[in-house]
Amino acid sequence: CKISLADRLQIEVNVASDAERLLMPKMILQLCLENAIKHGIAKNRVGGVVAVKVWCEEKLYIEVVNPLVVSAQPSDGL
Repeated sequence: CKISLADRLQIEVNVASDAERLLMPKMILQLCLENAIKHGIAKNRVGGVVAVKVWCEEKLYIEVVNPLVVSAQPSDGL
């Protein structure tokens, strides 16, 4: 099942200059983005912004944020 999100999806990317030349496994960012889009954008009628932030503080950090509102209900999921 394909979902067209072109008009509802915006992506903001912020990569710190000290992290621009660092390498990471290819699939890590893709899996995080797919998850953020599937759970935060695709289910939202108005869409939204997926923000990606990459920086380095002795380690490489990657943060992917979506507009999903977290449920206060307990879950049996991961």
